Amino acid sequence: MGLTYDVYVYHKNKKQFVYSEDLASLTRENLGMFEVDSIKKRIMTCSKGGCCYHETLQYQVLPKKGLVLVEELIEDATSAVGGERVKVTERKLIQGKWKEHNQYYPIDEYYK
Repeated sequence: MGLTYDVYVYHKNKKQFVYSEDLASLTRENLGMFEVDSIKKRIMTCSKGGCCYHETLQYQVLPKKGLVLVEELIEDATSAVGGERVKVTERKLIQGKWKEHNQYYPIDEYYK
């Protein structure tokens, strides 16, 4: 287990910081502290399963819905034939529906 964090956000009506279980859980379920993309207004996490499986997830805070997963990038070389290819899966939530695109790359080119 890696580092975990308690995360507090400023509540403008209460005029104080309040604990956010949603954001704190991201640090427990992934590789440490998340990153914030202030331009896209997204929160990004990274996780992995050994050397050959990596996930990058992007979340948005949506009104009346809270923290919502909106994009995934999965790099999977665990099932590659002879360890020679990596399967890259991109999933995006578009108008409430998941769109998925898979692509295969030679592993030595993808991880240069």
